[in-house]
Amino acid sequence: MNTTFMSWVNESPLRKNIAQTILILLAIVLLGKAVLLFRQVNHVGVADNAPQNVYVNGHADAYLKPDTLLFHLSVNEEGKTVTEATQKSAEKINKAIAVLKANGVDEAQIKTTYYNVSDKHENINTPCAIVAPSVKMMSTQVVEPCSNVSSRIIGSIVSQSLEVRVKDLDKRDKIVADLAAIAVKIDGVSFTIFDIDAATADIRKEAIKNAKETAKKLQSQLGVDFGPVAGFSENTGGYNPYISARVESMAVDKTSNSMTPSPALPIGEQKVSVEVTLTYLIK
Repeated sequence: MNTTFMSWVNESPLRKNIAQTILILLAIVLLGKAVLLFRQVNHVGVADNAPQNVYVNGHADAYLKPDTLLFHLSVNEEGKTVTEATQKSAEKINKAIAVLKANGVDEAQIKTTYYNVSDKHENINTPCAIVAPSVKMMSTQVVEPCSNVSSRIIGSIVSQSLEVRVKDLDKRDKIVADLAAIAVKIDGVSFTIFDIDAATADIRKEAIKNAKETAKKLQSQLGVDFGPVAGFSENTGGYNPYISARVESMAVDKTSNSMTPSPALPIGEQKVSVEVTLTYLIK
């Protein structure tokens, strides 16, 4: 019968082409099934053997009393020359540093954060030459006002800023008042914790304890057992209470000859938060 079928196919070129096409399609289908079966065999047991991770979060926070006052002081002095402006700036900065040291601030807690020397300019308005307009211009054209402005250097400006950390908070009000007495500007007053890592150690322990307690509950609820901790991550947050304190005037009122009251700088509390994530492997 096979001989009869082949003879029938060979009788016509069209029949021969149709038979070849059918055989090619059949081969493609069989090849596809073989590839699919091969992939299924290679993946048997992979999902069961892959490690299953569980991530457990723990949180803790506390309100701590700051132990350090942080602020910036700045000096801007002008002079006809760079030398004159630099001398004036140095004199005022040295006075400010002397005030800080007299109040117990260690030199290591005083740091220069900005120093700049720039030119002082003055704008000069020069009158334009007056030209009498013709009759035709007066009747057909609007004459714009003349402006001739130029600039020239008339001196120098020296600017310097210091970052100051005060650990003796009992002297905070006096320091601000003493700096005001020599006309030194103060900005960015805030309270912070000097050794924040040591301060957050106990809070971190509490967050880890919270995460482990949550892990125990999850084991019971899920009906599984966890292995030892396989991973750890931490996120610490908090904020510094900010006090907008800018002193620009003399502490002594020249008209009344009386002392300006020292600004009150309440310390408050600083909230410190710790968020931890523990990674467990399901046994």
